[in-house]
Amino acid sequence: MKNRKRWIGLVLVCLMLAVTDWFFWQEYGEKGTKSTQALFCNGPITGEYTSLEVGNPLEFSGEIVGKANGIAASFGTYENLGRGSLQATIKDAQGKVLEKNTLQYENLKDNEFTLLFPNSKLSFETPQQVIVTLHPLTQEGPFGIALHQQGGQLVLDFIEKVTGPFIIVCVLSNLAVVAGYLFAFVWPVPLHILFLIVAAPLVLLYSFLFPPQEIPDESYHFYASYAKSNRLLGLDETSLQEGIHYVRQEDTGFPIAGPPFGERYNKTLQQLGHRDGTTDVISIPMPDGNRIISYVLPTLFITLARLLKLNAMTLYYAARMGNILFFLLLGSLSIWAAPVRKSIFFILGLWPMVLHLSGSVSYDVAMFSLGFFIAAWWLRLVCVPETAPPISWKQWAVFSIAMMLLAPCKVYIVVALLVLAVPTSRFASKKYAWGAKIALGVGAIAFWILSTGQNAENYLTNSNTENYVLTDLLKAPSDLLQLLFNTLYRDKDKLVFTMTGNHFAWFTLRTSTLLAAAFLVLLLIASVWEKDELIYKITNQQKIVLAMIFILTTGGIVYAALCWTGVDESYILGIQGRYLIPVMPLAALLLQNKIYVTQKNTDRALCYSGVILELFVAMEIFQVAIAS
Repeated sequence: MKNRKRWIGLVLVCLMLAVTDWFFWQEYGEKGTKSTQALFCNGPITGEYTSLEVGNPLEFSGEIVGKANGIAASFGTYENLGRGSLQATIKDAQGKVLEKNTLQYENLKDNEFTLLFPNSKLSFETPQQVIVTLHPLTQEGPFGIALHQQGGQLVLDFIEKVTGPFIIVCVLSNLAVVAGYLFAFVWPVPLHILFLIVAAPLVLLYSFLFPPQEIPDESYHFYASYAKSNRLLGLDETSLQEGIHYVRQEDTGFPIAGPPFGERYNKTLQQLGHRDGTTDVISIPMPDGNRIISYVLPTLFITLARLLKLNAMTLYYAARMGNILFFLLLGSLSIWAAPVRKSIFFILGLWPMVLHLSGSVSYDVAMFSLGFFIAAWWLRLVCVPETAPPISWKQWAVFSIAMMLLAPCKVYIVVALLVLAVPTSRFASKKYAWGAKIALGVGAIAFWILSTGQNAENYLTNSNTENYVLTDLLKAPSDLLQLLFNTLYRDKDKLVFTMTGNHFAWFTLRTSTLLAAAFLVLLLIASVWEKDELIYKITNQQKIVLAMIFILTTGGIVYAALCWTGVDESYILGIQGRYLIPVMPLAALLLQNKIYVTQKNTDRALCYSGVILELFVAMEIFQVAIAS
């Protein structure tokens, strides 16, 4: 009977997906994406509205590029004035008619895009000079249009179908939902395996939804990995100046821009997987990058792509694949390592911001993946029966290596304080306990200094006198309090939702705050311990250490942002909630209590709820992208 109910549940899930996909296609996929371009009027423009009269056409010219399944135009019209028909014609520079269409005045939408050429199949690989003519054929009463900006600008939209991208979005999101249900309830697998099953298609989906260099600072980290790839390939750069590196010329052409980027989905599909890359290189300024662990896998994948002569788009996604594998491996290991509250790590791994960054070349991936793993491994060290053997050198070595790898990343060296939350009683002796803790602390500090070098010193003695430095804050602490208040008042929502995720790309692509808040609620629910798990108590002393790490991390993030803030600013620049993600497991563990507990295990239902939410987040991201 129980299995029958589970199969019925699967049928209901599939029906939900069918309805959702159908609605999604009707509402967004069928309409396609738009590439906005502008033409300018060839005649004089006077007043807010320009009259259209029979025998007096308006002519616009300019360059357009792209492939269309229809071309629309946007202009304002007099409301309820004028009746008649309008002929729209598009010609090339030689006067050859490329498209012609007749439409009624009443069908022109005020301040919206109106299809001038609904069946257009024009395709221009390179910018081509064209002329668009609006020619009234019949007319009753006055009719006028308001053109955009000075000089009479006619805004055109090339409408391009997104069938291929739509299929990818549906297949990957639906795969995560269906496979998640099957392996969560019908054929249950351990949670760390379930995470791999659902997170893999979701992070690949996010990687597709955000074209190259649409993630903040991704360009920096891509080229830092690229510079390290040169060393693996044995390219002699000794004759080049410092900061100058070799790169294939085709690998420099990725645009850095925010939405609209819906039209780039088709281009991504067209270019992926081709082996038409070259080995010819040019020299350009590129960062070296100093955070070793953050660039290992992207560097290896870039090197492999260059050896296989894969084209630029494929090489870029190869670099992303390195981060994706690192995220999936550490995410799964974190869930496996945690003896309790595995759902905390599962839910955090499904946060939209986490998947958004994990599908990129951003080095934030290494930070939160290591942060999750360290928190899970700490639980593994301390949440054990009283009869458990002492911590072995292998267990401590794993903890130490992960801690040292995280230390050079931003301000997260403070996470090394977690050693203070490991009871001395868990070691074979007090002498061994303090020796192990001191060795880990010294190793983390040494690795931080060696890896960051001058960068760490710059935060203490910033040579840019136009920005805040430590001495400024010590002299006028009231100014710091005022800055903090102004920042919290101005960006309170942004600070929260850049953590869970609804400010994507360069913070220009925004999705529902309700969905972002739902992921925060899921984390709060996941932080409620089961009754049987309370045999492992996090002591008050341990909670003090966890709270101290969270507070110091927050303070470090604020101070680092202050170093980038001009002394004439009234609020702190650059603070983002995503910088708290690496320590969010520790914050969630602070909520352990004996009052709010669950009587039975609800981890699978909770984790699957996160997968369902991701379905709607991904679809909304796609919708916003193609509508931009």
